[in-house]
Amino acid sequence: MRPDMRRGLKRLIAILDGTPPPDGKRQRGQSTVELALVTPIIFILLAGMVEVGWFANNFLILLEASRVGARNATVLEGDQSVLSWDEDFSFAPVRHLNPNLVDRADWPVPSSLGLQDSFYNCRAAEDFFRFYNLVACIVQTSMDPLEIRDGNGAVDSDGNPVAIDDIVISAFAVQMIEDDDGAGTGDMDVPGKSAGFHPVVVGRYPTTANECNAEPDPANPGSIRPIQDSGRDPFDFDVSGGRTVSGVSGANFTELEGFDAINSWEGGVSSVNVPERQRGYVWRGQHLISDNSACVGSEFTIDEIEELMAINNFEFDSNAAIQQDERSYLPNQGIVLVEVFWEHELLTELGFNPVLTAIGSERAEVSVWAVFPLPAIRPTIQFE
Repeated sequence: MRPDMRRGLKRLIAILDGTPPPDGKRQRGQSTVELALVTPIIFILLAGMVEVGWFANNFLILLEASRVGARNATVLEGDQSVLSWDEDFSFAPVRHLNPNLVDRADWPVPSSLGLQDSFYNCRAAEDFFRFYNLVACIVQTSMDPLEIRDGNGAVDSDGNPVAIDDIVISAFAVQMIEDDDGAGTGDMDVPGKSAGFHPVVVGRYPTTANECNAEPDPANPGSIRPIQDSGRDPFDFDVSGGRTVSGVSGANFTELEGFDAINSWEGGVSSVNVPERQRGYVWRGQHLISDNSACVGSEFTIDEIEELMAINNFEFDSNAAIQQDERSYLPNQGIVLVEVFWEHELLTELGFNPVLTAIGSERAEVSVWAVFPLPAIRPTIQFE
């Protein structure tokens, strides 16, 4: 090392170390050097704190908005009841769908596109407000100043969807049922359940948009294929065939496998050969289900709802017989589930931002949900 460089290094160390000079005079420049080293670190910490606060604020806004929507859904009745919803308008307008959704050619389209636009417009006349679109508009109003960004099916320069925000609303009828595993004539046999009392989803609404039983076909890129083991239909819960059920329509018990007739308004012909690709009512259809690029909508399956309603974390009696007796008193319930999916963007796009470094190039999607009672669809099925 050159002598002048060596002297400069020793001088810097002496300043930082606070070593008193031989002549007893004060070292100058120590504060300046320390400030130069510490300032970038302070900026990084402040940027991180600001971003964490920004994220927390947005998360709480979205969570409260989902709760407000679900809470208002609880009391809707009459023409705005979930049972009065026009199923023709359960499917998101095709022009809003996520551009990465595989094979949109067969997406159900109602006979009146103009009327569909009114159902998906929060500024439309009140005559078009029914259950799902009213709840979705309440959620959006409660999100202010945040908003659901509409990508209109467009992609950016990298081929990614311009927007992935969405609101998804589902309603469930949950009944406590004693599963006897088909031990005798007329006994109830619930798919996938052991003997005893269980909360069972006996209906999921909208009725024409309540399943995802399609996936991309690897043999034919750009096409889809049915998922044969995608689970039971939400309205089919008895595999024994030994019960007479009253209080519900027999038409609900036509398929433990297969698909619902979802295109009855297209030429007046129903088809059970078309896989279902939307789970729940969706506002824009921009959220793909668990990276399954063939379906949009809710992340919740009926199995997850049954697990949620089973309250397994509640401390029941350790005695199995007594526990089943306690579970038999759990009530039948109707519930509404509101999910909000929203892409979080950083407040500061600084290159040295630690939050930006942690996220990397991935899109940060915030997902929140809320569940509230929905008395309008509380099941009252009787088994004879």
